[in-house]
Amino acid sequence: MGWSIFRQSVLALWHNAGTALRLSLIPSLLIVAALVLAFAAVYAIPSRPGAAVTPVPFLAIWSAVFLILALVPAWIAVGWHRFMLLGERPRGWWPRLHGVNLGRYILRAVLVFLATAVPTLIVGIVLVKYVLPTPASGGGYFLLKGCQLGLSLLWGAAILRFSPVLPAAALGETMPLEDALDATVGTNGTMLALVALIVATNIALQILGFVPVIGILARLATGWVMMMIGISIITTVFARFVEEDQTAGD
Repeated sequence: MGWSIFRQSVLALWHNAGTALRLSLIPSLLIVAALVLAFAAVYAIPSRPGAAVTPVPFLAIWSAVFLILALVPAWIAVGWHRFMLLGERPRGWWPRLHGVNLGRYILRAVLVFLATAVPTLIVGIVLVKYVLPTPASGGGYFLLKGCQLGLSLLWGAAILRFSPVLPAAALGETMPLEDALDATVGTNGTMLALVALIVATNIALQILGFVPVIGILARLATGWVMMMIGISIITTVFARFVEEDQTAGD
């Protein structure tokens, strides 16, 4: 089932590429602009030797950048969820904000992060401190890296188990975390397969980044593609296991 969900999610993007661009192009450009301004401020130098340096409010700038980096992906995700689940198409190139739902979405995303990251971190600390041999010992380094990979896959699967709360928030509904787990019960193998497919896709796209000529374009596009695939997968998971629509993404 993992491959089926992944395939349908990618096909949904392929068949609706125009809508995906309308929902994400301008928000993504906002991220690029924010990062350019932030790094320009960091590396700003006087125009001539001995000139006075104007103090730059680094904290304010980077706080604004952090806010944009948190807001924009959620803004895109809410629009895509509503398009795929409600058929709500964007009007023009400036996506609707859905302010209340967007705020709920971000809060739910924070809850999902805390509910999955904290246990993963605790398990990782216990393994490193009490179970695994030191990296300097024979095979210790490779065992440590294997455990890191395994924990990363499990963390990704846990996020997908909880992920139905996100499209629910985008639709204006309230879904407790435990309801998301109930809806996705028995899907651990499916979620692990999905995470493995996401990782493999990301690696393949990263490799394209080293190909001459298309390398720069591939690097610029990789982040956008992976973000949209992730959002589309979350949408399909919600449709499959909450709405029980087996054709989701087709």
